Amino acid sequence: MRNYFINARATHWLLVVILFAVACYLPYLIFGAFPFNTKVNLPEDKIEDLIKNVGLPDYYNLYSDQATEEDKLLEKEAFDSWEGGKCRFCHSIRKDDRARMAPSLYRILGKPAAVGENFTYSTALIEMRNNGLIWTPETID
Repeated sequence: MRNYFINARATHWLLVVILFAVACYLPYLIFGAFPFNTKVNLPEDKIEDLIKNVGLPDYYNLYSDQATEEDKLLEKEAFDSWEGGKCRFCHSIRKDDRARMAPSLYRILGKPAAVGENFTYSTALIEMRNNGLIWTPETID
């Protein structure tokens, strides 16, 4: 009987260790979240340097002079009712949304990739940012 308790105790501890390992690995597996990471923040002047010679339009004022009040109201209602689809799971999409697992997408068009404050980016995305990746309607698709 004593051997049974010794084996049972070892089995239970092994199960606890396995569950702990799975609990630590699941956020990385599902969300790509790292428990120990270094946040990469670019200063504003570096962000300005990345976009100064690109010549992108102001995506948020492109048609503002042509839009009627009814068009603006329809656009506001459509945006307010949009819940963000799959993006909303990780990203906030409204100005005052709480921070989530990924950077906010509020007014993202015209910004360089991988510049959100206090978020960790993969080396591939940082390299694409350094090579000039700017978020536009074409690059987001």
